[in-house]
Formats: sequence, structure tokens, C-alpha cells
Amino acid sequence: MVGARRPVIWAGGGVISANASQELQKLAEILGAAVITSQSGKGSIPENHEQCIGHFAAYETTKEFLRNADLLISVGVRFRGNETSNWKVPVPQEHIAIDADWQAINRNYKATLGLVGDAKDMLGAIIQKIEEHSVQAEPSYLQEVLSLRNEVRAQLRETLGPYEQFVDGMREILPDDTILVRDVTVQANVWGSRLFEIYEPRTSIHASGGGIGQGLPTAIGAQMGCQDKTVVLMAGDGGFMVNVGEMVTAAEENLPVIIVLFDDSGYGVLRNIQTAAYGRQVAVDLLSPDFVKLAESMHFDAVRIGSGDEFISELKKAKERRKPSMIVVDMEAVGPMAKPFGGPPGAAEAFKPKNYKED
Repeated sequence: MVGARRPVIWAGGGVISANASQELQKLAEILGAAVITSQSGKGSIPENHEQCIGHFAAYETTKEFLRNADLLISVGVRFRGNETSNWKVPVPQEHIAIDADWQAINRNYKATLGLVGDAKDMLGAIIQKIEEHSVQAEPSYLQEVLSLRNEVRAQLRETLGPYEQFVDGMREILPDDTILVRDVTVQANVWGSRLFEIYEPRTSIHASGGGIGQGLPTAIGAQMGCQDKTVVLMAGDGGFMVNVGEMVTAAEENLPVIIVLFDDSGYGVLRNIQTAAYGRQVAVDLLSPDFVKLAESMHFDAVRIGSGDEFISELKKAKERRKPSMIVVDMEAVGPMAKPFGGPPGAAEAFKPKNYKED
């Protein structure tokens, strides 16, 4: 470990579960390691840290970077298929895997050394050992890590079109300790889970099982548990309707949760996957209710917006009023992303039957 010149740490949800974020950051700084995070590992290191690549493992630029790494330390990571391009993300031959579950070692990627135990204790012991050696981070490598960090974010920003203003506005307006809850929707998957920087553990929540509709009850639970914090839910219109009745719960408890609802009158991810796989769309359009009237009938302050400027203005108001609030984003009015999101890597190919031929 102390001899590695191009080390990478891959941090998962196990770091946060073990309250090991401080140890993770300290180890990264001692080794001069790049830090990749899984979706569940967001917040294990502040995402404005210059060594934090973040949740960008499946990007081609990151894959190329990993091909040249000489050590991977994975901590509490499951290496899920949709975060590793269906396990095509390369990892270095030297791989130290740390996990509380012995069955997780070697599950999806082979480890040359498996350490089973609490991540906080394990990382603390490793730090104590390597501090006995004179470990010096390579300045040129740290500069390369910073360049990669900037490059993957720039690549993603180029795909956003008008929604770049949304992510920048959210991060500027919302407190650093805002709890961001993300249901499964295009905007959450594309930029909510990557470009909205998370600075503290347990302030990033998503539906790790992949099912739609979990966002609203999860956001309500987060707001009940952290009543002094700002809680924001990003959801799509299709998934939101699965548990829409829980809005009454938020109103009854007078929870100041802010719902940002992206309304495109359909299942946006499936639309894009079907277009890529078949060149057409089937059963993905929805007859949506008037979400503003619906929200107001459930005692929410609600508004519909059609531009980034309107969104920023209404988000400021929602943050200050500390009442149940909904901002409905009219995606047709805002306009399309610069590049459509076609789902996780390989999604279109997985949906297309064998021997499928277009008419």
C-alpha cells in the first residue's frame, strides 16, 4: 500500500454506515488517492474535495484512469451492475477489499486481500500503520486526479441543456447540510446523483433497490428525523403517483419538505430506452393530474414553473417559508436536455429481444 503511486479508493455505503468518513478522508489524503464513490457512498468524503472524483465510475474517462491505477482500496462497496457498466469497469490487479460482510469479498470483483470488519476500525488501523512510514503523495498524480474530477463534470454538464441552471441554483440556494432525496427519475439519475455536491454523510438518500415511488415516504421520514434541516425530494411524475397520498402525512405533521416534481407526462427513462432499442415508444405516456391543484388540496404551497429563473425564485421562497411545498417543473416548457438519457449502460441492448428487426 505504501508503495502505490497511483492509488484509488472506492467508497460505498459501508463507509457511512460505519461512521468512517473522517478516517476515509484522512487515508485518502495520506496516500494521495483518488476517491470514487458509489451512489450509496455519496457524502463519505465532501464532494468539493479536490481528490473526490465522485459517482462517475462508469464514465469512459474514469475507466481509462482506472486502467492505469496500481492499487484499489474498496470500502463497503457492492459494485452494482448499473454503477460499473455491468461489471466492465476495470480495477487494478492489486485490490484490497474492506467489508463488514465476508460474503461481499470477491462477490463481483476479485480482491487480492480481503479485510473483514468494521470500516472505521479497519481504516483507523491502516492509518496508524502507514503513518509509521514516510508516505509522500505524488504531486503530478494529484494534479491528474483533479483534472479527471473536472473533466467528468464538464462532460456531464454538456448534456444538461437548460437543466444546468437548475443544479447550480439548487446548490447555491440550499444549505450545505440539506438532505437530498432522489426518487428514480431522469433528472435525479443524470445530475441529482452526480453534480449536486454532497458535503456530509447521511445527507444523500436514493432508492438503491431501483423501484419508483419510494422518494416521498423516504423524504417524509428524513424530515421527521431531522426537523431542523432542509429536505428536498427530486421525483418524476410517474413515480410520484405511486405514493402520492403520503402528501397528507407531510401536511398533517406540518413538515417543511420541498418536493421538486419533474413533470413530462410520462415515464421519461423508459421513453428514451424504447426509442434507443426499438425506434418507437409504447405505453409510456401518462395522463397526469393538475399537480398544483392536487398539492394545494393536500395543504401544500404549490407552483408550476417553466424556466430556470422561475425555478430558482420559487426554490428560494420554499426554503424560507418552512412549510410543505411543491415546485412542479413543466419539462416541456423548460425544454429538452442537450443529450437524452437512455438509462444505465447497456439498458437499450438488454431490452431488445434477440433477432429483433426494425420494420
